[in-house]
Amino acid sequence: MAPHTCLATVQATLNEIECSIAIKMRDSKNSSWAPSVSLDEVLKRARRNWYLEAQEARNLGLIEAVL
Repeated sequence: MAPHTCLATVQATLNEIECSIAIKMRDSKNSSWAPSVSLDEVLKRARRNWYLEAQEARNLGLIEAVL
């Protein structure tokens, strides 16, 4: 795969992520976020590659269930 093709793919993915964050930020102002973690805290930790187990995410109210 040519380098410019890889760059286009990465840029498209980055655009999707940035749009998703913008939508979440907008929506969070109109609804409640996870009760134990603020959206600002999630975004701050995400910048530092915050990883957590699925059960922990459920316990924090970030997800509804673990399948």
